[in-house]
Amino acid sequence: VLFITCLCFGIKMEATELLAPTYTTLDKFGMKVPAKIRQGQVWRWITFGLLHANFVHLFVNMFSQVIIGSYIEVAIGSWRAALLYLFSSIGGGIFSSVIKDAPGVGASVAIFGMLGAYFGYMIINWNYLDRVEGPVQKYCNLLFMSFIVIMNISYGFSNPIIDNYGHIG
Repeated sequence: VLFITCLCFGIKMEATELLAPTYTTLDKFGMKVPAKIRQGQVWRWITFGLLHANFVHLFVNMFSQVIIGSYIEVAIGSWRAALLYLFSSIGGGIFSSVIKDAPGVGASVAIFGMLGAYFGYMIINWNYLDRVEGPVQKYCNLLFMSFIVIMNISYGFSNPIIDNYGHIG
């Protein structure tokens, strides 16, 4: 709903962008802009995670949330998963703002926080997961999540508009 609302306020008319809100629109709706956060607009650390640069960005984040979020929700419950998501988004935004003075949008910082939590859950419950999931499923999950992290971080360092510091944070 927020993505559609942003498009109603301003949409880019470039052939390279598929359904993309304008920079000005994203700024008005709370994109992470460290200079504005230093001026007191700290609410941007919450709102930036709800905004997306274009439809593909939104789709990839939603797809990732469904896959990773379902593991987390089963493991720790809905309320804890929601709090983890919120605090991961805020924490990633703060870390990114401190390290790099660049604007940003997207839920991927929260998704990476959920990935980190899942890795921690797997480490703490490694032996227990043999009984619950079985050893093959346990290793498949570990390989799948590791692959996701490595591919995203690698792609992030090759693409300057991706906020890898938010992902790492």
